[in-house]
Amino acid sequence: MIHVYSNGSVVLNLPDEKAVVLVAANIEGGQTTQSVVVPIQRVAPATPGQSMYAVDLSGLVTGTDPATGNEAILNGNVNALFLWNYDGGEC
Repeated sequence: MIHVYSNGSVVLNLPDEKAVVLVAANIEGGQTTQSVVVPIQRVAPATPGQSMYAVDLSGLVTGTDPATGNEAILNGNVNALFLWNYDGGEC
């Protein structure tokens, strides 16, 4: 479950598995122009095997671009969020 708030904060209820990551992206004309694997912070346990996580997307968002593996920056232009289960592979 993902809750997105108008101030740019996101709260996620995710499995405790390390393979699930949040990807923030900018999509224009049906194409992804930029994307970033967003570092998320565990804030509290939710149920057995799940935890609540938080992230702030209101400003400069930096992380690894999952397509290239390079460092990328999204500066307030996030208009899509994806959950990616990469099975422990490299980003």
